[in-house]
Amino acid sequence: MKKMLSLKGFPKHTEKIVALLFFTALFFQGCFSVKPQASQSRNSLYESFFLEGSIMQYFIKPLEFQSKDAELSLDVTLRDSKDPNDEATLNFSIFSEKDLALADSVAIVFSDTRVSARSHSKLFFEKTVYRYTSSFDTPSILHAFLSGKFTLLLYYADQAVTFAPTSSTSASIAELNASILKHFYLSN
Repeated sequence: MKKMLSLKGFPKHTEKIVALLFFTALFFQGCFSVKPQASQSRNSLYESFFLEGSIMQYFIKPLEFQSKDAELSLDVTLRDSKDPNDEATLNFSIFSEKDLALADSVAIVFSDTRVSARSHSKLFFEKTVYRYTSSFDTPSILHAFLSGKFTLLLYYADQAVTFAPTSSTSASIAELNASILKHFYLSN
């Protein structure tokens, strides 16, 4: 016959201490698990978050682009909202051994259309990494993705550099279109 763990035989205050420790552990476990749950696609191309009403926010994980002398990693945050003023945020890092001056602006080029960023600023620079953030109107970003292929055009003081998607990024764009982006509200 197995004996059950019992606190009988211990002083009364020991039972209170054990109970207090148990409820304290439950309290802290509840406090640290408040992080909003994100749903992920099977292949982890994006994370989705429920915001409010019927609005979903999507974080598209980094996609790789290349130019002649540099590589670019782009992540996108956008909301499935009917608000025509809603913006998509594009954060990107440029990796280059070549000394690149501060990019003045960025545009997305797709299907003979060029859309410039509403805002563009640097986040930080390190030896060979240049990090920027830009915002675009959401419908333009959706149209760029749904076109199937788009390029990023970075403007510097005396030049423009085109970053084209890698083959794996092109496949990821097609998968994102099929899984989530085709369902977005688009005002034409």
